[in-house]
Amino acid sequence: WAIFFYKPYCPACRRVWPIFRSLGNTVNSTKLRFGEVDCVKDRGVCNMVGAEKHPLIRIYKSVPTKGDGWKREGAAEWQGLLIAYEIMQWFVDQQGAGVVSADVKWP
Repeated sequence: WAIFFYKPYCPACRRVWPIFRSLGNTVNSTKLRFGEVDCVKDRGVCNMVGAEKHPLIRIYKSVPTKGDGWKREGAAEWQGLLIAYEIMQWFVDQQGAGVVSADVKWP
């Protein structure tokens, strides 16, 4: 999962949000998903995961736990105005390294 943590009144968040949403709408994959958390409406979620500065994009990966379960764990994180470009490059690099599935089609 790639999760965008934002506050609707944050100018930097408002600049990054359309790029992140476009990426989420155009990437065609069942193995990579995109989500958003409004840290004004869902303050409890943002506090729980430590999303204190905005804009913030955090990548979560599934990690097996003892037994038959799975948990989500942070794999990468970006903050600031240029994160949309940095995260796109990270995804492309990860795909080249075989970490992100080859079935992901980038816009």
